[in-house]
Amino acid sequence: MQSISYKGYRLCLDENDEKAVCIRLSGIRDLVICSVTDFDTIADRFTTLVEEYTRVCSIIGKKPQSPFPDELRLNLDGRVQRYLEDESYRKKVTVEKLIEDIVKEYVKTR
Repeated sequence: MQSISYKGYRLCLDENDEKAVCIRLSGIRDLVICSVTDFDTIADRFTTLVEEYTRVCSIIGKKPQSPFPDELRLNLDGRVQRYLEDESYRKKVTVEKLIEDIVKEYVKTR
């Protein structure tokens, strides 16, 4: 399935069982989910989920969370940046891939 986004929010599919799938808003800390049994309606249910989330936030006086950006920009010390460039060259990967691998390894230990 291709990526689906609406108003900056992204769809995440979680398997529920073979008759239903759980969809949720990805990229925010609030838990916003629903179950879908008709797979042809996933995109429509997702846009409805986003609209309901923003509507409920308005009703309760809460600002809806903004989705996390797709990219993260870092201002690094020159020494750190040179190390990353040297290490990425040595491993034959991009600096971005090297940073992603380092962060993934760090997160696994938590």
